[in-house]
Amino acid sequence: MAKQILQKHDLSFSNRYTRDAIRAHNQNQVSVIWLPAVTQWRGLRKILNLHMLSTERLDANQQLRCQKVQELITFVHESCQARVAVDIGEAAFRTMLNLTSRTIFSVDLADTSSDTAQEFKELFWSIMEELGKPNLVDYFPVLRKLDPQRIRHRIEIHFRKVFGIFDRMINERLELRRSDDCSTSNDFLDTLLNISQNNSDKIDQTQIKGLLMDIFIAATDTISSTLEWAMTELLRNPETLPKAKTELEQIVGKGRKSVWKRQRCVDACSSQAK
Repeated sequence: MAKQILQKHDLSFSNRYTRDAIRAHNQNQVSVIWLPAVTQWRGLRKILNLHMLSTERLDANQQLRCQKVQELITFVHESCQARVAVDIGEAAFRTMLNLTSRTIFSVDLADTSSDTAQEFKELFWSIMEELGKPNLVDYFPVLRKLDPQRIRHRIEIHFRKVFGIFDRMINERLELRRSDDCSTSNDFLDTLLNISQNNSDKIDQTQIKGLLMDIFIAATDTISSTLEWAMTELLRNPETLPKAKTELEQIVGKGRKSVWKRQRCVDACSSQAK
């Protein structure tokens, strides 16, 4: 039976249960994470792999990643000197939000003083909180129409506001591209708009917004949660912390790239947190 499932009927068993909260604003119908293995999903996945997660693109963004990590380290160091408690989960969330927004829009959306940036940060933090709550509807689908905890209702509001921000940023970029003094940013948004203008059947503006939502949720939630759990476990196991610090100092040192395959203790901490 396992052979039949994995070799001949793999597509029939490849889908996953869609959480009720993801159905807000019909995000499940445009999300590369939740779509079934259909033509639309394959197209979005191909775009993501070629233009966002390819080795060439990751190498090109390496300096940006180093810059954002250094900003996080500086923030933690300054907070320690001022004897101020650090919410490492929130700090990691802000770092990943800035890194992702710089990669996609060429702007920081967590450290600027603009109202849009502040709203964007608060919206995604609220989305993370709502998605992390246990939802009765996921266990008892008969309650879907009632939405007893109002989780889908609140996420619907957050999604609508985020998509409104995406619309403004996309329209501003389109206006800039049509202007005479247009200067291409060559970021991920420009790439998506190029694909859409060359072949609108591959991706339209609705799908662009859904893909951007997937990227921001995946980037901010996964990394911040993993880092928060890793730091918590290190504090709970203080005998491991000196080993990890010594390993980093001996193998990596200051200003050098990480050599993960030789960092047994640090790699073990990372694997345990995941």
